[in-house]
Amino acid sequence: MLTLRKIILVKLATRFFNDSDIRRVIIGFTDEVWQESIRKAISTLYIPLLLQKDIIILIKHIRLEYDNWIDDHNEIFSKMQERSLEFCFNADGTVDRIKTADLLINSKRLSVPTRFVLACQYWSSWDVLTFFKKLRKRSRLQIQKKYSKAKKKFNEHEENVLNWIALYKEELISESQPWGRDFKWTDATLRSRLLDDLPEEDSKALLYETFESTDKVHVGHFCLSRMSADHREQLLIRFPLKGFMDILILASLPFLSGCRQ
Repeated sequence: MLTLRKIILVKLATRFFNDSDIRRVIIGFTDEVWQESIRKAISTLYIPLLLQKDIIILIKHIRLEYDNWIDDHNEIFSKMQERSLEFCFNADGTVDRIKTADLLINSKRLSVPTRFVLACQYWSSWDVLTFFKKLRKRSRLQIQKKYSKAKKKFNEHEENVLNWIALYKEELISESQPWGRDFKWTDATLRSRLLDDLPEEDSKALLYETFESTDKVHVGHFCLSRMSADHREQLLIRFPLKGFMDILILASLPFLSGCRQ
C-alpha cells in the first residue's frame, strides 16, 4: 500500500519529469550530470537530503517508464514532439497510458495527423469517428488522402488508421461494433481500453500470444498482471526457459521499493 509520503514524492518527481527543460537534461545527459541538475533544482524547495535521494530514485524509475512508452509508440511522434510531450502518472509513478493518450489526443500542441494516429490506437472506432467529425474539412481530407495511398509503406500504428479509413468509407462504423478483425494489436494498443472490449477468451488468447512472442520485460509484466494466478502458473509450466525470472521479479516487487517508508 502506498503511503501519503510516497504519493507526495511521486508527485514531486513526476512534476520535475514533465518539465520539458529538465526532462531534456535527464534524457540527454549522463546520470551524474542530470542528478546534479535535479539536486540543484530540489535545493530551492528546501527538501531534506534524504527525500532528495528518494526523488532521484523515483526519477530513474520514471525515466525507464518513459523509455518503454516511447519505444512502444515509436514513429507516432517526431523527435521534436517527443521533447514536449506531457504525461499522466499513476500514484505509484507508472505512466497512466490511457489518461496520457486522452491528454495528447486532445492537445492543441500536436499536429492533427499525429493526434489522429494516436486516437486510432487507443479509442474505439466510434469515438475516433466523433473526433474525426470535429476536425476541419481540410484536415479530414488530408488524413483520407494520406492513408488512401495503397502503395505507400505504413508503420504498424498507421495500419490501424488504414483500417479505420476503410471502415469509414464502407460506412461500417457503429457504436456497438468493435474495430474488426483487421485491428493491429501492438505494444501500445495492448494497454488501451480496447483490451477490455474483447470477449474474455479473446483477451486471454491475446495476452498469451503476446507474452510468448515478446522480448520486452515491461510488456511481459503487463500480460502477467492481467492474468489470474492459475493462468500465470500455466505459462510458467509451458515456457520454463523463457527467462521469466526478470519479469517475475518485476511483478513481485512494488514500484517504489527503492524508497524509504
